[in-house]
Amino acid sequence: MQALFPSSIPLNSALVRGMLKQEMDNFRYGTGDVQVGADYLDSDAMNAYFNAMYQPGCPWRQNTSDCSMKAWPQAASQGLYNLLVSFTKGTDIVLGKYAPIRSDPGTNRVRFDPIIPNRTRAAQLLQDRDFSFVIEGEGDDEAHGLDQLVSIFSTEQARLLAAMHDEVKMLITFYVLSIVAILYVLLYRVGMASARRELNKTTNFVNILPFHVLSRQDAELVRAFFVSDDSEADRAARWDIRSSGEFPAV
Repeated sequence: MQALFPSSIPLNSALVRGMLKQEMDNFRYGTGDVQVGADYLDSDAMNAYFNAMYQPGCPWRQNTSDCSMKAWPQAASQGLYNLLVSFTKGTDIVLGKYAPIRSDPGTNRVRFDPIIPNRTRAAQLLQDRDFSFVIEGEGDDEAHGLDQLVSIFSTEQARLLAAMHDEVKMLITFYVLSIVAILYVLLYRVGMASARRELNKTTNFVNILPFHVLSRQDAELVRAFFVSDDSEADRAARWDIRSSGEFPAV
């Protein structure tokens, strides 16, 4: 087996890259199953996302002042998105230069073992500038950049969940207060209606009392008990309350 890539995977690499690009566009612009793209969100975490993706620099590196690369010096200095695009282009160039030999039996294999590389082509790859860019740092820049994006979106997710939790608490509080207010109004109205009914009953009872057989003092005492328009002074004068607070003997 003398194929550099002893598998059918490189033959489908264009399809795989197309699917990955489509998913990236969905992620950035909000197409497909994504309702709102990351590029259209506005928050502190998303500001960090914009800085990492599109602003000059390499914030995913420990030494952010050094964004150089040996093979393609400027690939990592213009943000993560430019690095990912450069990596995709570099992969396309390498696969275009060193496409699998379709006549080789290993080309149609779907497993990577056993691998018997073509030593001649392997030596050519090691001297190729584009291939050196693809394998430079074993993909640490791309991996660390994507890890930083994951961390940024984890922060944004935590913020959204906290905001949603606060909104749910406000909704529950409003619901409980509404129920309490409704119950209070209902109980108040029921209580007032019951009090009016009892007042009417008492008034009717008082109206049928035989006041003509009572003394004037007794009649005034009964009247003062049910008439609310009189002031306390009038009641005190009518009842002739003594300094001890006791009612006069009848």
